[in-house]
Amino acid sequence: MTIGNGAIQVVPARAAAVATIAAGIASLWGFTLNGIAVLISFNSNGSVSQTTPGGVVTAVAVAGTVTTSARCTIWRGTHVLVLDPTNGYFSWDGTTWVVIDAARTGGAIAVFQGRAWFASGRTITFTAPNTYTDFAAGNGAGSTVLTDEAFQGNITAMTSAVEQLWVLGQGAIEAIANVQSTGTAPNVTTTFSVTNIVTNLGTNAPASVIGYFRALALLAPFGVYALAGVTPQKLSDKLDGLFPDLTLTPDVPAAVGVVQNLLVLMFLVTYNGSLAQGGAAPIPMLLCFTQGKWFLGVQGTSLSWITSLLVSGVAQAWGTDGTTIYRLFGASASTAVAYKVMSKLYDFGLATTAKAVTKAGLEIQASATVAPTMTIDSEFQAQTVDVLAGNEITLLNAVGATLQLQNSVPANLTLITQGMVLSRQTASMFGRYLGFSIAGSDPPYRIQAVQLELAETRQWSTP
Repeated sequence: MTIGNGAIQVVPARAAAVATIAAGIASLWGFTLNGIAVLISFNSNGSVSQTTPGGVVTAVAVAGTVTTSARCTIWRGTHVLVLDPTNGYFSWDGTTWVVIDAARTGGAIAVFQGRAWFASGRTITFTAPNTYTDFAAGNGAGSTVLTDEAFQGNITAMTSAVEQLWVLGQGAIEAIANVQSTGTAPNVTTTFSVTNIVTNLGTNAPASVIGYFRALALLAPFGVYALAGVTPQKLSDKLDGLFPDLTLTPDVPAAVGVVQNLLVLMFLVTYNGSLAQGGAAPIPMLLCFTQGKWFLGVQGTSLSWITSLLVSGVAQAWGTDGTTIYRLFGASASTAVAYKVMSKLYDFGLATTAKAVTKAGLEIQASATVAPTMTIDSEFQAQTVDVLAGNEITLLNAVGATLQLQNSVPANLTLITQGMVLSRQTASMFGRYLGFSIAGSDPPYRIQAVQLELAETRQWSTP
């Protein structure tokens, strides 16, 4: 990931699994429940489980309780509310699973302005004020149907963010705001405004809808967008050429987590191209966005779902491969990770002028020994150039004899120091467009500079 001018950081690998759910995991959701960070999983057999970051697994509901399409949200930090499109409406408080209404079904649920909101088709239902269980009309509960012709199809997702309840379809986004109740029970009336925010933009990936700073982020079939106020902004312009190689179905889970002290927005897609490092396509891949820049991450070749989890005030991204649960980008700094950094092919002034690369330089900062492979690329081919290895420290005594350190086994100890490595090597590459690739499997380190010495031929040179 790019972390500043002149700094590209190889990011950590996934952490070790903290838990295994034998039934299989269909989806994973992170909450702070009664002050405790927990992960709620809807399992393949219809059961529900709770897992802590420390790996403590609690059985929440038995097999057949929900379907794999269940969705959930949090009520005031005390109850996880679960809505299933087939089996009804439930709650979980960390101890007790409650069937609230087996007949109340739907495909989206959110908490907004002290009420629970449900969507089924184009119908939105809401509870009375300050409750998630009271559906009596006289107490202020009710329902509405979207009649706006600008909103095509059914509701795919709802989420509360930036002081509004966002209602998303496949090709439009609307917002509910100004929720007010007047009167006293049993004659309470609830009013609110429904505003069409944008047409021609929506999502058929409901799990991709997520709040990110002061914006609502989502993945449409043609790009990643952020909605700040009423103005949509496309975030993925530089990824447009990648989208034909991506599979965006059946859903695209999103998460927000801190990586290298930067808050990163992530979307889980399937990559079908030929440039994957560490596995053959198709492969689950994370589209990661921070500070206006993108990087791509592979956190396990079977990653099937991701979610956000707030742990001690720090946003973390967690994932599952369908069986185990682990933290994304959570491995130690000493754990080797497969990586690949590839530049575009630059014309270095004029594309009509051929150039020869005579020398290649690489500057890196590493705390452990790393051995990257560097190639100089052109429109014709790629050529590997040597990279200077790390430094080995040899201890000498006063007469110049080598001193050997040993551990308790005893076995010889070798001191390796990496620090700043300035590699300058001879290269021999020719082309009109030139770039570089750096790949390997090493503990995370920082790339600080890549240098090429060029010799130009005359302009408009021909083969």
